[in-house]
Amino acid sequence: AVRFGPGEASPINFKGQDYNNDGYSDLNLLFNLSETGIICGVTEATLTGRTSTVPVVYIQGTDSFTVEKCP
Repeated sequence: AVRFGPGEASPINFKGQDYNNDGYSDLNLLFNLSETGIICGVTEATLTGRTSTVPVVYIQGTDSFTVEKCP
């Protein structure tokens, strides 16, 4: 299970491919922006998740950004 942003949105689509040519498949997740809770004034968001296999591995990462075209 993966969640993103203050609204803890679930991904609506995903794609795996080697985006950075390091020989490993990278995961690209697509989220519906309105479900993420990211609005003007929000400057960071967190992605959380866990694997579905045993042993369960939990992940969490936060990064900062600027929302463009705010009124």
